Amino acid sequence: MVVMPDRFQSWPGHTGNWGRWSNNRGALNLVDNDTVLRGVASVRSGTVVPCSRKLNEYDHIIPEPVFEHKMICAGRVPHWPERDVQNASDKLSAWIHGTANTHIDAFSHIGFHGVGFNGHPHQEMVSMESGAVSCDITPALAVVTRGLFVDAARQRGIPSIPPGDYVTLNEIRATADLAKPGDAFIVRLGLSAQCPETGKGSEADVHGTWAGLHPDCVDYLGDKGVALIGTDGPGDCYPSPLKGVCDSPVHVLSLVFWGIHLVHNMDLEALGKKCADSNQSSFLFSVAALHIEHGTGSLVTPVAVL
Repeated sequence: MVVMPDRFQSWPGHTGNWGRWSNNRGALNLVDNDTVLRGVASVRSGTVVPCSRKLNEYDHIIPEPVFEHKMICAGRVPHWPERDVQNASDKLSAWIHGTANTHIDAFSHIGFHGVGFNGHPHQEMVSMESGAVSCDITPALAVVTRGLFVDAARQRGIPSIPPGDYVTLNEIRATADLAKPGDAFIVRLGLSAQCPETGKGSEADVHGTWAGLHPDCVDYLGDKGVALIGTDGPGDCYPSPLKGVCDSPVHVLSLVFWGIHLVHNMDLEALGKKCADSNQSSFLFSVAALHIEHGTGSLVTPVAVL
């Protein structure tokens, strides 16, 4: 039994999945063989839909390029000029987190009042020298499950949820009530190619203005046993609907309390159209983090199979 620190009593009022399992895998413990088979059973046509954005060099909240693609050699290998085999090789460098590129968060990415998932002191989870010494991204190397899909923008009849607005619990409840332990829950807000309209934001609100999920959605999905939540934005609504209590409540509830991995900045335009055309809201869903030991997250390409 993990006891909640006194400073958390006002919000969120619970410890989510702290102490539920003897490891730090969080809700991924709920993804088992039956969960995978449930996802496979939801496939109708075999249509494969990649759900990642093209890697972008710029991110409005980070004052430097967040992605670089550099060629190392192209055809002629510098070390072997007379070699009869040609070679092309390149190098990638990227920030993991941010509002531009598709990525998955490890639990070590976020702490709240100095505490991370399972009640670990956040300063003991990560360091500049060693990276994430606990709760790194490696438990998410191969997540295959059933995905449940809510197209919140299409439900409202608009291209995208407006900046600063949020998807409410009532908007996801009908689909969320179908969720079973281990499912992934994917929400389209229409932000796949959208940039923030208010610029970089102030020092007090570094994220600017974004649409996202209301934190009530996370608690409801946590109670359902959802293992992963994905959106085509940063997950949180900015400015926070709980300003003064928590600046990033979706991140904190998911990563610190419930142990639910978050996938951000997905491209859900093709998936939204195909689900609407086929009247389908469930599919086989997979996402695989790069094998980055001590990493706080990973760039990914999530895949839906309808």
